[in-house]
This record gives sequence, structure tokens and C-alpha cells, in this order.
Amino acid sequence: MACRWVGIAIAALGLGGVPAAEPTWHRQIWVPSTELETVLGKLSDPVSLTPGEYETLVREAAARESEAGVPAPREVVLRRLVMTGQIREDVLVIEAAYQWENLAGGTVSVSLPMPHRDLAALPPGENAVEVREATEPGGAARVILRGKGRRELTARFHLPVIRSDDGFEVRLEAMQVASASLQIGFERGMEVSSNGPVFAETGGRHLFGMPPGGEGLVIRWHRSGNDAEVPVAVRQTSRNFYFLDESGLQADLGIRLTAELSGFPEALRFALPTGTQVVDVSGRAVTDWSAEDGKLAIALAAETASPVDLRVLLERAVLPDGKEAATLELPMLRAQIATRMEGRLSLFAGPGIRVEGMKLPGWFFHAPTELEAAEKDPACLAVVEFPVWNGSAPEIRVRRFAPRVQAAVDSLASVAADAVRLRHDVAVEVLEGEVFTSRIHLGAGEVLEEVEFTGSESGRWQEVGNEVRLQWDGGLATGRPGRVRLRTRLHADVWSSAKESARVLMTGVLVDGASRSANLVLQASPDCRLTVLREEGLRGQDPRRTPMEGQLAWQGSASSLLELEISRLRAAFDAHLTAFAVPDAKKLEVEGQIDLAIRRSALREVEFAFAPEVAGAVRFSSPMIAGQWADLASGLVTVRFHNDLTGFQQLRLRMTLPVEPQQEGNEIRFSVPLPEINAPKASRVTGQWMIEARNDTSLTVKATQAKEFDTLRVPTIAGYVPSFRVVAAFDQRGAEHGIAVQGLQHVNRPVPGVVVERMSVDTYLSAEGRELYETELWMENRGAGEVLVGIPGYAEMLALEVDGASQRPVLAEGEGSPGGRKLRIVLGRSGEVVVRLSYVHGGQPWNGSGDLVVSPTRLEAQVPVEAAEWRLHLPEGYRYDRFSGGLPALFPEEPGVLLPLLWSRLAPHFEKSFGWATASRQSDEVQAAAGLSNRTLGATFGFRGERMPQDLTFRYTSSEEALRAAWGWILGGMVSFWVLASFRPVVTGLTGVALLTFLPLSGLTDLIGVANGLLVGWLLMFAGSQSWRGLSVWTRTMGTRELPAQ
Repeated sequence: MACRWVGIAIAALGLGGVPAAEPTWHRQIWVPSTELETVLGKLSDPVSLTPGEYETLVREAAARESEAGVPAPREVVLRRLVMTGQIREDVLVIEAAYQWENLAGGTVSVSLPMPHRDLAALPPGENAVEVREATEPGGAARVILRGKGRRELTARFHLPVIRSDDGFEVRLEAMQVASASLQIGFERGMEVSSNGPVFAETGGRHLFGMPPGGEGLVIRWHRSGNDAEVPVAVRQTSRNFYFLDESGLQADLGIRLTAELSGFPEALRFALPTGTQVVDVSGRAVTDWSAEDGKLAIALAAETASPVDLRVLLERAVLPDGKEAATLELPMLRAQIATRMEGRLSLFAGPGIRVEGMKLPGWFFHAPTELEAAEKDPACLAVVEFPVWNGSAPEIRVRRFAPRVQAAVDSLASVAADAVRLRHDVAVEVLEGEVFTSRIHLGAGEVLEEVEFTGSESGRWQEVGNEVRLQWDGGLATGRPGRVRLRTRLHADVWSSAKESARVLMTGVLVDGASRSANLVLQASPDCRLTVLREEGLRGQDPRRTPMEGQLAWQGSASSLLELEISRLRAAFDAHLTAFAVPDAKKLEVEGQIDLAIRRSALREVEFAFAPEVAGAVRFSSPMIAGQWADLASGLVTVRFHNDLTGFQQLRLRMTLPVEPQQEGNEIRFSVPLPEINAPKASRVTGQWMIEARNDTSLTVKATQAKEFDTLRVPTIAGYVPSFRVVAAFDQRGAEHGIAVQGLQHVNRPVPGVVVERMSVDTYLSAEGRELYETELWMENRGAGEVLVGIPGYAEMLALEVDGASQRPVLAEGEGSPGGRKLRIVLGRSGEVVVRLSYVHGGQPWNGSGDLVVSPTRLEAQVPVEAAEWRLHLPEGYRYDRFSGGLPALFPEEPGVLLPLLWSRLAPHFEKSFGWATASRQSDEVQAAAGLSNRTLGATFGFRGERMPQDLTFRYTSSEEALRAAWGWILGGMVSFWVLASFRPVVTGLTGVALLTFLPLSGLTDLIGVANGLLVGWLLMFAGSQSWRGLSVWTRTMGTRELPAQ
């Protein structure tokens, strides 16, 4: 739109052209020429002048007034105000060029027409112009003009752009300026309006004039045409809190987003300031968040309604290590979709940090009167408001501040034979400032074991080298001391059993940045002797006046030092042996216990002396033993304990020694000395020996240095019960006893130590070849300690129980053979003993028919068996016969003759008529134990006798093969009858039936199946032939009756 602008100078004059007594005022208004008549019509008695005429009029009036000596109506006149604006997102940046004229001369102070809160930059003025900022909230900046004449100044203002349903809007307050104009550049396609004069220039620039009547200027614009977009108006209101301390800067940012014209996207995005870490993001609509590559993304719930409240926690370092001062920006976040951002920030400073200054960019101003109740705190340094944010954050200058701290350390050193354990009670008290961290340096060589916070202030700790770093949760301040207890130890490798003394150096515990007072108390164990060699920075005091109990006490400073010599006392102990010996012609078994009585000092290890040939066979057992080492050359066995032992302790030992027998005819003679057990470092060694005699052995005992006592007063050993009769008992004084045992055994007169009263064996077989054996033995133990049971060599043991207690199966030494194994079963006591064992092994799968050998569980040949039962459980679907071996059968193999079976049970015994035995079903539990399915067990055969079972052999035939043979013999019987019964079929048929029925009963039981098959075919043909013959007779008879009479 091209139009012509006309400048109009309007002066209010009195009637008759006489100037009024009051000073006149004038205003310059720019209007389009098309609207000139409208503007002039609103004024009374207007006078129209061109711009040149108007300037001439003003100059002449000023000259005349100066000539007449009349003072100017105003001291300062703002002659021109030219403003140029540029829109940047939601901020209108205005460059304002002022021109003042000082009419009175001297120094004059005037205020800027624009509000101070919108002031963004005010550079230093020139030509004797000085600018001073506002001293009151909401006030205006002052401009000081020195000297008469014109002065110029340029300032920058940031005005917020307000978004509404109609588009965008900017408001300027009313200004008493004679001539003011504002030029703003807009994008193409924008429709611009104002409440004052507006002139559109080329390139999208518009020139605005101030409206008449002292009103503020209002500028509105929006996109024109059908493609006009509704502006997105998302306003962000921030409430930021910043907390500074020596650990860093923590920012608690409260953000509220208000969408006036649209909803929210699925995710909000923020740009993170450099060096800032996100700690947490929370909000009712927040579902997830992530911070990567300097960007923060916050996922919102679907269809989130306005407003959205967020809380973002940030942190960043303030003073890196080694720096005492630094300048940093306060981190601020602005959503990318936010079109306007306003809010308030509050700055708090904690101990250890001092804020030296704060630099605020444009649109930030202090608001001390806006402090809330939560901010009325001595730590609150400033509260700053910003109606709009232009992207620049406030800067602060910080410096490290060291608080004053004092510490008191009370140390208790407990001296033992192997280490010095220390307990440091540290009390940290703040005299000035506040402390959140403390560093405690341990003494040289101290190893930290435990840290405990004993006061009201809690915290966390970390060990770094020889330093303990404490982090107090709530911080320490004046009147809030922190207390912590450190437990350490001085571990020196000089302590060992080979050394009698060790030197220990203890230095003081230091607390960084704190004056220190310390008390040191020594407490020594009874087995130690202390000698003070050197002390520095320590002053002795009465231990009774210290808060800790001990033998020695000092009061020291930070650089204290104490050197001690610790002498350890040797442990004294007595050793008493209690042992049971069981000799026979093969070995000597010793089961014993050593009682230690330890006094004077703790004992960590002990040595026992044996003969070199005995040392390797000795085994010590006790929960206290960490290990044992045997020197086979010297015979010394060293036993080391887990901990230092004092008082009465017990050690169990056992050994098995070989015996060399000599056989003379039917007698076996042997002689064996009992081993001598000595403790070289013991103060006293005593012992008691008990000798047990087996039932088949006669013993003679000789002792040269031991005293015999009554066998009815023998001592006991916990967990050991003598298996045989005790025939001799001796007391020994000292390590040597000289006890030797001579024995005699008779070869031809073995006495059975075990008698099996009843033996029960259950054998489960499957067609896949698996065999399960369950054996129960009811035995009478007449003094035998064990019994050997033979099983197949490839069998797998499932269970072994003796009197209901499980026992681990053990292969007898030297008793194995290629075809079988022998298990050593320990009976444990005399009298009635019940043994149960189960084992399983696999074999070859069954064929259609064949012979099978089953081996039962066997005992040693010398073990008598009074009664034995053997039940054989076989799978169904097979025919079983020809049983031999094993034990006498409980079932007689009666032949299944066809005609009697047809009379009793025709259908169920059809299969038995071909030689099948009667089957009985077994329980599911037995089958599951055998590893067989429920369809595999069908028949049970029992055997009983008064001897040990032997191998059992039987023959099996599958049902399919037997049926095929049966049908063949049936067909053979039919053919035989057809051939033989052609002459006299009745006589021949009856004769054949009698012969095939009674022939198997004569003893030919193997021919039962053949005879029954032939008999069935014979009967079928016999019945058929007789039926055919009878039908023929009946037909002829009926035909004869029907012939008519002659």
C-alpha cells in the first residue's frame, strides 16, 4: 500500500494569537494523507504548517524568548525519540535513540520514558551524559545531563510479545514525548494494526506513531489470507531455587507449562547448559525421561491436559579441585515449544562458599519485597524476577570459604599377642561456618576395620588409601557436632611363633582443617608385656581420669608418636590321651581323643610326635583345626587351629596300622606294639589305653611302663562306642608306655559273627532288560563289625539302610572281581540288625523267546542263612516255564489242560490253555522304583527255602509267537481229523479227544501247547462233521414223511 504521509504540527494558541500565560506544549503526529481530514476534524481551531514552517516557527520563538530574557518553560526537552524494533521469538527488541536539549544549563537529571523493567542494555553515554539505574523497584532509570545544549543516548529494551487468539500483541506505555516513532519489520503476509498512526513501508517494515490523548501504543499483527495459522501459545512459568555449597550447585527447577491454544506433544525437549547433570525429573504427567548429548527429553502421558507441572533437579560442579574462585551461570531450562518464559529464581548459599557478586542480564531485576516465607532464611542471598527470558542466564562469582573446625580424638589401643587393635572416638565440632565433609588420616600402618556414627548426626564414609572420608548427611554447624568411631588394627608380620617380641610404632590420628586434642590409653592382654621405647608429643596422665580403662594413658597433640615393644608369653598346656585299640591279624585300629588344658597364653598350633612309620597314618579331626602337616622323616605332626585357643580343648584322632601275622598250621599268631603319642612342648603328658578283643581272637597284653586298672572303670569318648569287649586298660605317665599286644586266631574253627535269620529278595524284570533288586536281611550280630554282600559288578546302588539309618555304600578293599562286587556294610551294634539294600542294573532286551538267568543277592559263604524267600516279578505278555535252580518254587507248574479250563473259565483262561501261568498285578510304587512302566509287570513267581538262593534259570515266550504256533496246531488238528476220521468218525473223534486230553498229564508237560492246539482243531472238525451228519439224517427223514401213500 503506497500512501503519502504528512507531518502535522498542532499548536494550541490563545484567541487573537496572543500567547497564553502558561507554557505551551506541542506534539508531532504522523498520519496518512487519506486520513488527514479525519484527524483535523477532531481538533478545534487547528493551524496547518509544513514541517519546514514548523521548524522555523520553533526556532524564532526560542530566539525571541532568549532575547527577551524570559526563562524557558522547561529545563530539558526531549526533542526526538526514534525507535527501531525487531521481533525475536517472543521478545520485541527495541533500539531507542534519544535526543535531549538542556535549555537551562548546568546539571539536570531526567528519567527515561520507557519502563526500567524493560531495559536490557544501557551503554555509557557520550557528550557529558551519565546514566544511573533505578534505585527503587518499578522505578525508571535516570539520565544526568551536564551543560547546555543537545545530548544523544541509545538504549535497548526487550518487550514481551503477547500471544492471543487473534495473533500477537505488543504494548508500550504512554510517553510524554514531542516526537516519537517506532519502526518494526514484519514477515510478509502479516496484517498489522495499531491504536495509533501506522504507515506500511516496503520490505515488510511498518512505522508507528504514538496515539493522541496520552494513551499507550498497542500493536497487533497476525497472518492474513486463508493460510493464516493459529499461533501456538505455550507459556512457561519457572520457579527456580539454586543451592550453593562446597560440594557443588544444586538446582531445583519448578516448571509450569500452560497451553492456551493447543495441546502438548508426546515429549518435551529442553537444552541443557554445559556441564550440567540431570539428577531427577518428576511430575504427575511424566512417564519417562532421558538426558543425552546436552538435551533433556521428557515423555508425557497421552492427552495430557494443561497445565503441566514439572520438577527438574540439576547439579554441576562449582569449584574444581585446585580453584579458589570461579564465575558460573545459573542453569535455566526452557521448553522448545514455549513461546514465552517468565518466573522467579532464588539463590541460597551454604557453608564453604561465598558469593562475591551477581550479574543480571536484561529482563532480570531484584525483587527483595517478594520474598516468600520459605525464602526468609539467612542463606537466601537474592530473589530475582524476570517477566521474559531472552536466553541469557544470571552469572555469579563464587569463592571458597574455609570454616573453622576443632576435633577431639580419644584412642584406646588393645594390645594382644598377634596384633594391636585401636578404637578412635572422633568428635568434630564446627566453630564457624558449616561442614559437610571431613577427612580423617589414620596412623601409619593402621588397617581400617569398621566405621560407626555414634552421635546424632549420621552420614556415609569411604576409605581411600590411609584416609577415611566422611560425608555428613545434614552437615555440621555450630552446636551440632559430629561423632564417629573408627576401629583399626596394626598388623605386623613380625609376630610369629618363632619370635618372642615385636616393635610397634603408633602415630596420631589427624583431621583435615581442624585443631586437635587427643587422649591415648593402652590396654594389654594378659599374655603380653609392654615396654615403652619412645614417646614424642605425649604427656603422661593418670588412666583413671580418662573416659577409657587401661594400664597406661597419655595426652597428646597432632604430631604425637609412641613406640612400644611387645613381648609375648609362651603358652603352657597339658595333654591327656584317651585311646581304644582293636588289634587283629590284619590291622591295628586306634580311635582316641587328646584333651588339652591351655593356660598362661593362647595357643595357635601344637606339635605331636609319633614314630616315623606311624605319622602318615594319623588323622586329627575337630571343627577348630585349620589343617595338619606331617613330617614323615622326623614323625612330627603339626596341627594348626583357626583361632587362638585357651582353656580346655578336645582333639579326635584315629589311625589304622598294618599287622604282620605268622601262620603255624591252623593257628595265626601276631604281635603289635601300641603307638606312642607325645606332645614335645606340653608341660605334662598322660594317657589311658583300652584294648578291645574280637570274638575270634585271643589276646595277651604286656606293659613295661604303664599301670593296669579295672576294665569296668574305662573312660568314654564322645561319639565312640566300643564294638568289642574291653580286655585290658592301662594308665600311662609320660609319653612312653611300652604296651605290646600278642594275638592268636584259629583258622579251621571260624565262628560266624553274623547269622541271617531271614532273607527276603524281590526281583523286578522288564522286557527292556532292566533288573531291580530289593533285599531285606534280618540278622543276629554276634560280635561282627561288618558283613560283605555280593552284587553284580555293573549294578548301580540305590539305597542302603542299617536299622533305618542310611549308610554310604563302600566297596570292600581287595574283594572286587570282574563279574561282581562286594559291599562292606558296617553293622554298628550287636543283637538284632535289619539291613535293606536296593540296586538296579541293565541287560539285553528280550527277544520273542529265550532262556534267562537271574542272579540273587549273595552273602559270604561262611554266613549261614536260616530262611530265604525270593519273589520274581515278570512282565505280562509272555509265557514263562522251565524254572530251575534258585529255591524250591511255591507254585507247582500244573499243566493247563483244555477241557477242565473250559468248564471253569472258558474266556479268561483261553490263553492259559496254551501254557500261560497265572499273573498277579504289582503296586505302582514297586514298578516306579524298578524304573518300569505300569504295563510291564504281570506275573509273580515265589520261591522259598532254608538256604541261600542260587542262580535261577527259566524260559520265556512272547504271546505273539505262542499264538502263531497255536493257530498252526489248530489247523493241524483239523487236517488230522479230516484225514483220520473218514472211516468211523465218531469212534475216531472220541479216541483223539481222550488221547490229546490225557497225554500231557502223563508227564509230557512240554507238549501241553501242542496237545491243546491239536485238540481244539480236532474238536472243531469233530463237531462240524457230526453236525453235518445229523443234518443229513434229518433232511432224509423229513423227505420220507412228505412222500404220498401208494
